[in-house]
Amino acid sequence: MNITRSDVLNWDGLQAVADSLKSELDDYATGDDGRMRFTIEPNRYLDVVEVPVEDEFKSYRNRRLDNTACLLLVKADCSDLMFTKREMTVAGDYKTKTYTFNKDRLQKSDIDLLKRIKCGDESSLDALFDTQDVVRRFYKEYKDWLRRLSASIKGIDSVANREHYAQILMSRIMFLYFIQTKNFLSDERDYLTIQWREMHSQEGNFYRDFLLVLFFNILNTRKEDRQTAGFNLVPFLNGGLFKEHDIETTYDDIQIENDIFGKILRFLDSWMWYVDETTDYEGGAQGINPEILGHIFEQTITHQHSKGAYYTPIDVTQFICDETIVPYCIRQINERFSSQYREMLDVWKSAEHSEYFYFKILKKIKILDPSCGSGEFLLTASKILFGFYKNAWNTIKNQKSSWVELERKLMAGCPEHYFKRSIVTENLYGVDIENGALEICRLRLWLSLVSTMSRDTADPLPNIDYNIMQGNSLVGYTDIPEKQQYSIDNPYCIEDILKKIDQFKDAYNAETDPAVAAQLRKSIEQEVEPCNDLLNKTRASDIAPSGGRRLTASRMKKINPFHWRLHFHEVVATGGFDAIVGNPPYIVKTDYPTKFLETHKACDTYAYFVEISLKLLKPNGRLGYIIPVPGMSTEKKAPLQNLLLDSCSMLKISNYDDRPNRLFVNLEHCRSSIILGTKHDAKPPERTCAVFTTGYHRWESDYRHNLLKNISYTSLNFSDLLPCTRNGIPTVISKMNTIPKIGDELEIGILAKIYQKPPLEYATCKGSGLTVYYHTAPQYWIHAMDAHKLNKNVKDSTEVKPVELKDRKSFIVALSLLNSSLFYWFFIKMSDCRHLNKREVHGMPIDMGEFTSADVSKLARLAKTLMKNYKEHSKIKTNPDGALREEIYPKYAKRVIDKIDNILAKHYGLTRDEAAYIKQFDEKFRMKDD
Repeated sequence: MNITRSDVLNWDGLQAVADSLKSELDDYATGDDGRMRFTIEPNRYLDVVEVPVEDEFKSYRNRRLDNTACLLLVKADCSDLMFTKREMTVAGDYKTKTYTFNKDRLQKSDIDLLKRIKCGDESSLDALFDTQDVVRRFYKEYKDWLRRLSASIKGIDSVANREHYAQILMSRIMFLYFIQTKNFLSDERDYLTIQWREMHSQEGNFYRDFLLVLFFNILNTRKEDRQTAGFNLVPFLNGGLFKEHDIETTYDDIQIENDIFGKILRFLDSWMWYVDETTDYEGGAQGINPEILGHIFEQTITHQHSKGAYYTPIDVTQFICDETIVPYCIRQINERFSSQYREMLDVWKSAEHSEYFYFKILKKIKILDPSCGSGEFLLTASKILFGFYKNAWNTIKNQKSSWVELERKLMAGCPEHYFKRSIVTENLYGVDIENGALEICRLRLWLSLVSTMSRDTADPLPNIDYNIMQGNSLVGYTDIPEKQQYSIDNPYCIEDILKKIDQFKDAYNAETDPAVAAQLRKSIEQEVEPCNDLLNKTRASDIAPSGGRRLTASRMKKINPFHWRLHFHEVVATGGFDAIVGNPPYIVKTDYPTKFLETHKACDTYAYFVEISLKLLKPNGRLGYIIPVPGMSTEKKAPLQNLLLDSCSMLKISNYDDRPNRLFVNLEHCRSSIILGTKHDAKPPERTCAVFTTGYHRWESDYRHNLLKNISYTSLNFSDLLPCTRNGIPTVISKMNTIPKIGDELEIGILAKIYQKPPLEYATCKGSGLTVYYHTAPQYWIHAMDAHKLNKNVKDSTEVKPVELKDRKSFIVALSLLNSSLFYWFFIKMSDCRHLNKREVHGMPIDMGEFTSADVSKLARLAKTLMKNYKEHSKIKTNPDGALREEIYPKYAKRVIDKIDNILAKHYGLTRDEAAYIKQFDEKFRMKDD
């Protein structure tokens, strides 16, 4: 029996809560301290603890309880409840998730989450911290208020600029909501609403008389320079968020009436705001934290989806960052000390190793997202680095070395804030073509700093304009062309100019006086602009269409190439980035030239981003990207596959379907591969690539929380089974231009045996009249027939294609083969898993000459039975245009197909285990109702 709304409303004490949970969980035991303990899984528990009404949850939440899967804290009067869960991070410390709800503000989503808790399934507890419902509900209202705010703005004649400015104002206001929870603005937690009421009652203008004053005259002005009274408690925060925007400079008479702000503040007041980043998720059905804000902003950025960019789920960003940053750090330590660490947790046990890691690796590591959007990957990376800083420092902080002594002084008693500031200013870099996205990225990074500040210890936010930059990551030079080293009109070579720019940037990043910072920024731009123009001009000549006119300076300015050595000279000049992570946009057609790229023929921006990233990585640097499955499994993307195999010493590829569940919840047909690569440190003749893959993951929605925690790889080592010519990939496989989705050693053996045979193409013959028709868009089954359609009344399908066989024997074998589970397995392993192309059909190995007449007779009977079964279970359905179509359901013929697979197993020499594996492959999903 599920927990209902009336159950929760009737909770009047700990016993009532426990009795409700008992309907979902096993019986509970009561401890000596009054704690009620439910068993979730063996040795894993949900503890229910009563908290006095006057106490805060936080002190109870921070207790570590052995073997506790989750803790439920209940106020004595049951007015408030908090679920809290802890997990160990890769840094060796704990991250905490919390979910709080109040009986008086009970949401439907609160009840829905409580219903998900199931005995024997610890992952069901993770559903409590799923933010999708919060994001959906907040965004639905937020985008409406954003539209209304934009419509209410007077004095900006451009619709695009009004929309952009509305986003800027909303970003600033929501930043204020976060900092007012820390009493940065006043001792009143609803300070903004109070100010609006006062301003409105006194007929003042909230926008011009309060907000702009707060932004520019207070938050962006040092206390000793302020000319405005009444804001004595508000700290000087600096940061680009509160400097005058170009739109505000261009339009000097912007007007916005009070009413719209009153309504927006009422909307924002209805939500709970959390800025505490010690937790991985903090909130409830009405809880907004910086992470959720990232979801909101990503969806808000205008036309983002049409530009191929999508918000990456947090578990994906966490997985990619964990599997990229952590292995890089461990390898650096192991190479330095000839150690064999596998986890960072073990590093903290050695002061010597921790000190080296802190000063020589951690403080110098450079991490890039070249399509950073609103900064999700960078924020995830910052959390990993923050854990590293804390644990390493706790190990070495009592050491007597001069480095440690100096570091202690620099921290000024606030180590956690110092760590965050170091990460934001020294470790993280991002580039994006969309300026609106970058504004959000910077805001989120600043919020991460605010989380470790108090009103009394607040220091100015750092200038990170030159860490998070706008530009086209793909068109610019990764290095300075040799012919331009001395051709600029300057007494120094361009390298000297770049060093001078670096000095200006160092001063700018550390400067807290807005006037001085503005002058330094002007000096930087004066040096950068002529270099940028020169490089644009050179690039325009490089990429000019063959026989056409060169791209003009204005066109290049609009394309906005990002020249990496110019803008990130301090990184590129020292070898490049240590780790590059991200989810690059997926765009087939670009409005800028790409023919100069090695992967140009792959015809998608994600391939181009991989190429640029490999150029920017240091030797042994790590790459972590999520891209569409076709990138690793289709002929058109062969340039990308070859580039990775040639450039990486190790390549790990995990693969994910979009049925029945998907990584990108709101996207259709988004099948994904996560690629993790280590860049070679050897020159081409000595290069080899160790390739590791997974199978094609399919999962139910309730398994999503465990999906990326349980990834295991199989080495594609065919060397003893098939001749190899390219980095461990056999010749016959590499000809298909795919990296097989192999999930275990058994599959390697099966594929090797299959590839001992010649391709089906050898048995084809145009004009023979012996035609098998196969459906080109399979999901869980592939069906092939002896006619284009089973029913005369339906419309001919464009998704049915022919293959003509040379003789009757080949026709029967091919018809049987293409319906088999073996061929379906081959299709999943070797294709994009959505389109069955001629490549897979003609490339399927089989030797017609090895089939005996007895086997052919058996296959003929089975094929006839199969066609009859297809027709009996087929259904006629109507398309939206009114045309009829037929649908075939091969699952009803599974027994017949199994018999075909038995004959094929003998042909390929499969063992009993291999044959059973093929017949049972993905059976759980294939046999379900569509």
